[in-house]
Amino acid sequence: MENLIGSDDDNAEYEGDGESEEGNQEYEEDDESQESDPNFEEYDESENSDPEYEEDERQIEDEDHMDDIMDVDNNIQDVDVDMGDFTLNVESDVEGSCINVVHGHEPEDMEVINNEEFESLDEGSDQDRERRALIKNLRKEKRLRAQCRGVVPVTNKGQVGSQATTSKRKGKELKTQKVTCGWYIHASRSNPESDWFIRTLNQTHTCLQTRKLRACTASLISKKIFDQVEANPDIPLRAIQDHFQKTYQVGVSMDKVFRAKDKARKHITGDYTKQYELLRDYVLELQATNPDTTVKIDVCSEPNPDSPTRQFRRIYVCLGPLKKGFKACLRDLLGFDGAFMKGPFPGQVLSAVGLDSNNGIYPLAYGIVESENTESWKWFLDNLGDDLDLGRNSNFTFISDRQKGLHTAVEQIFPNAEHRYCIRHIHDNMRKRWRQTEYRDHLWRCASATTIPEFEHLMKEFSQYDKEACEWLKQIPPKHWARSHFSGKSIYSNLVLMSFT
Repeated sequence: MENLIGSDDDNAEYEGDGESEEGNQEYEEDDESQESDPNFEEYDESENSDPEYEEDERQIEDEDHMDDIMDVDNNIQDVDVDMGDFTLNVESDVEGSCINVVHGHEPEDMEVINNEEFESLDEGSDQDRERRALIKNLRKEKRLRAQCRGVVPVTNKGQVGSQATTSKRKGKELKTQKVTCGWYIHASRSNPESDWFIRTLNQTHTCLQTRKLRACTASLISKKIFDQVEANPDIPLRAIQDHFQKTYQVGVSMDKVFRAKDKARKHITGDYTKQYELLRDYVLELQATNPDTTVKIDVCSEPNPDSPTRQFRRIYVCLGPLKKGFKACLRDLLGFDGAFMKGPFPGQVLSAVGLDSNNGIYPLAYGIVESENTESWKWFLDNLGDDLDLGRNSNFTFISDRQKGLHTAVEQIFPNAEHRYCIRHIHDNMRKRWRQTEYRDHLWRCASATTIPEFEHLMKEFSQYDKEACEWLKQIPPKHWARSHFSGKSIYSNLVLMSFT
């Protein structure tokens, strides 16, 4: 009975103190009753012992304490182990990730690379520190296993010292099995508060060194390249990769570099989405600091009228001081232009400018629309006409680069206005097919002619020089680009008109 009870000593340790006293009293009462019984015989362990049963019991006890038994085959005798490779690739904030020094041995000073700043402690030595691709597996805070996931270079038929790849030849896919590195370590401890013991270790690397570092995150890269992105927002991604390769000896993927550059750009210029969310606050601040400022926001129609948000479509801004100054100068000439927006939210920027007393550019109004079309230009011209008190019969002169939809919008909103085309823009379109300077000279002489007979004579000379180019120019109505066909409402030379571009 003593052996049977003693073999279950682990369960006896978890029993309460009160229950143990009651159990002792019960055992004593049973012994007295058994001794008084005439049929009671004392149990002899030596006679009824089973050798096979005792051997099984010992095997069970050995299995329960298997973690505390040293592996004789893989036991290491007085081997200097450099745990630098292991500690470099194990996160320090994980509990149980570090291996403590076994009691009875002197602690060794270990050199560790500061992954956050990429400053190696071996900069003074000629020998480079090796970096491997290790992965760890922590089990129940008592067992720790780490292995190298680097790929061993193999040499197949047709390959010389290259890594295992998948290639296609004659329509059949040839797969080469990857050979992983054999570096391996296994450590364990009896409880979370005790020290770690190395059970198994194979410290021989058969793989190539890696330049990838888990601590080199996109957030860390964005901090390192902040000054470079601020000075050169268009810095190539390949240049950032080469910089980290040469400066820190760290390989960074193109995807990680892209995310790092995007974070740095957002920190410098701001987030596009958040800027659109602050659009109404911007309008209120703009009107508060600039009296008589006109700001109009157009949104898309919402199927649900109870929805508290709307999708942005257009905005029109005309500052009060600029509006007042243009009316005081009263020069009946306006230039229109459009430009593309770059970024995650594409669109068009429409602008209206005039001329000041010194024939300089005078910005008047601008707007952001979804695209450059007739509807967006009509919406922009309607708001501009309200700010400048322009009616349908206004005799203003407009100049443009023949933007899409602008000609139709001007004819509908201001039918009596004169719409002129920029001669420089016409020359740029002509130069796509005819690059010689003679074409530019003929075009300029025809546009500068002051009378219609002179214009027709110059056009005939141009036709004799190149009939195809002259026919292309005749497709554009002369009233929009030839000085001889202008109405005379606005007396500005082509040099003044070209100052808009």
